[in-house]
Amino acid sequence: MTYLMEDGGWLGANSKRYDSREEAEASLRPWAKPNFTPEQQQAERLSVFLSYGHEDRETVATIRKQLLGAGTAPWMDKYDIEPGVVWAKEIDTTIARCHAFLACVSAATVTRDGYTRQEIQRALRRAINLPEGRVFIIPVRLDDCAVPSDLAHLQWVDYFEPDGAARLKKTLRSLTEHLNAKGSHLTVV
Repeated sequence: MTYLMEDGGWLGANSKRYDSREEAEASLRPWAKPNFTPEQQQAERLSVFLSYGHEDRETVATIRKQLLGAGTAPWMDKYDIEPGVVWAKEIDTTIARCHAFLACVSAATVTRDGYTRQEIQRALRRAINLPEGRVFIIPVRLDDCAVPSDLAHLQWVDYFEPDGAARLKKTLRSLTEHLNAKGSHLTVV
């Protein structure tokens, strides 16, 4: 939200003053990069569901921030479920609509039961209905842990490696280009 200041300027992100309301509002949308064409500004962003165990919340929040900076629309329960909303229904709806599902796993979470396992099962059920070869679920190892057996058939990203973030971004860029070739109008990350 932007605010009109007494001197006629507008207050945007980080309490910075802007001369126009449009500039102030753009400062609140980090994915709206100024070098994007008007067509790209109108394009939909790649929606990415972030599945994780709460022990890994800080690491996944960092991934979320990087994805926002890259122009995607990451979805993370901590930031995207409003108070009072039935969270299980919101998660189901988001998994059903997202373009990609990141299954973030670590040694702390890979062996325990919990809601993350249910999210992965929902994503696997959705993936069955997608065209063969379509990337949807991307396992992301946050440390040197085993990949859950139900995801072991998929290539994973080792986010903890020096090139992990770049590999993840490259994968999402390839997915975006694939979806655009099939008729979507997504902003390329």
